[in-house]
Amino acid sequence: MKVTIDHILFEEIRAEHRQIQQRLELLNQTVNFIELKQTAQWLWEFSELKHHFKEETILFPAVVNHPRITEGGPMCGLYFDFHMLNNPVTMVQKVIPSALSFEDHQNIFYERGSPLTIPVDEHRCSKGLLKFILDEWDTLEPSKITELLKMYQDIQVSHIRKEESCLLFLCANLLTPEQADQLFNAWKKLT
Repeated sequence: MKVTIDHILFEEIRAEHRQIQQRLELLNQTVNFIELKQTAQWLWEFSELKHHFKEETILFPAVVNHPRITEGGPMCGLYFDFHMLNNPVTMVQKVIPSALSFEDHQNIFYERGSPLTIPVDEHRCSKGLLKFILDEWDTLEPSKITELLKMYQDIQVSHIRKEESCLLFLCANLLTPEQADQLFNAWKKLT
């Protein structure tokens, strides 16, 4: 028996995506820079420190060694091409002075040459960019903050779209119901 995209694990991931998307939309609506910074800080704490960490330490390790991880599908192929043409690593490295960092738990995806490096690259980019924005908030011009937050927002919107139309379907096809249940339990413990 296979897991479907309607499994509670994927419902939980999509629910977190909706929370992130709601905050990303606030970036367009907020003109008060105190509220804008609060929104950016919420995104840092929830999206960058919690949500992406859970994906990288719970979901991705469960599928990284699966022999069919590279199968993807038509949407995955499209997103791979888009990633290669509009690589967020290149875009972000042009605007932040330091190199994007790697976390120890991310190394496995690069060592294995896994397609999971694509979402991990996007996590690294969004985290590096948002960290730069928050660290430099008081020294950046308001127009620069707005410009960089728009870049952050674009990376995140594209990233969530890719996960929901490709990656989550792929993961559902690779997991057994028992594995998905175990992952959901681990996910909830870190919430």
